[in-house]
Amino acid sequence: MLNVTGFNADLRRSSSGPANIRFAYSIDNGTTWIAQATDQAAPSVSCGAGSTLSWPVSFSVIAPNTLKLRVTGFNATSTTGTEQIQNLLINGTVSTATTGCSKPVNLSATAITESSATLNWGFVPGATSYKVQIRKSGTTAWATTSSATNSKTITGLKTATAYQFQVKSICSGSTSAYSAIANFSTTLPFVLPVPDHIVILILENHSYSSIIGSSAAPHINALATDTSSALFTQSFGVTHPSQPNYINLFSGNNQGVTNDIVPTNIPFTTPNLGSSLITASRTFITYSESLPSVGFNGATSGSYARKHNPAANWMGSGTNQIPTTTNQPFTVFPASTTYAALPTVCYVVPNMDNDMHNGSDPSRITKADTWMYTNLDSYIQWAKTHNSLFILTFDEDDKSQSNHITTIFTGAMVQAGQYADSITHYNILRTIEDMYQLPYAGDSASLIKSCWKQPQAPVIAAATSNGASGNTFTFNDNAINSKAALYSLEQNSPNPFNQITTIKYRVPVSVNNARILITDAAGYTLKVIPVIQKGSGQISFDAGGLAGGSYFYTLWVDGKKADTKQMQIMK
Repeated sequence: MLNVTGFNADLRRSSSGPANIRFAYSIDNGTTWIAQATDQAAPSVSCGAGSTLSWPVSFSVIAPNTLKLRVTGFNATSTTGTEQIQNLLINGTVSTATTGCSKPVNLSATAITESSATLNWGFVPGATSYKVQIRKSGTTAWATTSSATNSKTITGLKTATAYQFQVKSICSGSTSAYSAIANFSTTLPFVLPVPDHIVILILENHSYSSIIGSSAAPHINALATDTSSALFTQSFGVTHPSQPNYINLFSGNNQGVTNDIVPTNIPFTTPNLGSSLITASRTFITYSESLPSVGFNGATSGSYARKHNPAANWMGSGTNQIPTTTNQPFTVFPASTTYAALPTVCYVVPNMDNDMHNGSDPSRITKADTWMYTNLDSYIQWAKTHNSLFILTFDEDDKSQSNHITTIFTGAMVQAGQYADSITHYNILRTIEDMYQLPYAGDSASLIKSCWKQPQAPVIAAATSNGASGNTFTFNDNAINSKAALYSLEQNSPNPFNQITTIKYRVPVSVNNARILITDAAGYTLKVIPVIQKGSGQISFDAGGLAGGSYFYTLWVDGKKADTKQMQIMK
């Protein structure tokens, strides 16, 4: 067995050779490499001169395994030059007899979801396989599995639950003891936020590259990097010209419209966002700049263009149609002191002088950028602290960049960053529909999941000694507000069973996310119900598909457990 304690080598390089180098070694025939954490600076000397570099390590290689070494040079400013590694020394000791199979070290869990995790540990020289034990924290019984490599993916775990695991090595002639215990927690199920208000600003005819990074749009670029903003780097319009894109965003279908002319078969009777919101007892309004009057249905008026106001195509009192009062001029957009009076969802449509349509670049870009800042920045700032959302998008590009457009989400529930999800207007519509549990209109695109802040699963506190009983672990799952509670589960007649169960709750209006998890007696999550109405309320749940037995209803508020109640189903 080779017990390695370090490496030494003489480095010689030309004056234009690599400025930095990094050692690495492998004991599994090059499958994995263990490298220095940071580069080492190479001496700035002429060809032929050099210096001795060293790297202390600690590992063992058990025959017949092979030790491989490599040294990588880095030079960001030059692609020429040479280097030489001479007099490489491996420091350590050699023993003729092995000391047995080593315990795995460096345990970790990655790719953690609500029901699975990949368990990892360091490669053990001489190991032919590994035994893995896993259990819920606070329990004593282990479940055992095996792995031929130094990782194992475990499925079927319980949501928002802390686990412990340990590993032992199996070699040809011996087996190690189990490693130290490592800990991880599964995540909560994905939750889509439910904004109190969404304001959607639609601008015109500019590609992503003409906006993002452009000095002509300082406010949009500041918004794109805001700590409450998600910039979608792969957002695309659906088609050309303008009008079908607006209609796609509103209804998931172009309704047969392929040009900018007022459609001849209006009002439409097909499903759409405005009608769905109103049917669900929510509200919708379009605020159009330069609209001459409420409910105006003409093609143009000054710089106002009906082609940019898709909801106007559904004004009426028939199937899936919306009142004329949803078609409002921008002059009645609420003031900063009354943003709470905004509808659930609203479109903001600047006139063609202010939406980047009229004029020429870069002046029209700057004009629209300034208009957004002047008219909507106060709402944007308010949204970041009031569970609300601002969406900026474009109808289409200028036909130069494959319809690649700028889309930005900003709000209290947004996880800041750049996201490379490939999205269109259909994905935005589907996401809003899912937020408010609305039926899907038109195209069944996938919802956007990547950019939302998620409640964190309970985490394991520091272990505390508990004498001969071993270690005790606790969860940080105290209620964040003593007034958050489930206070009633009602069934009209528990025996015989009535499948409609009413869950009553209290949730402070100040929280961002609340939901109720329904789990079985084994702790598996069966359903996640978002709590949309804050304060006191109730939710009806169809439990007809559940077998008889015990079930638990747990209220989670901003990622922390607030209350749990049990229901017994008798069938």
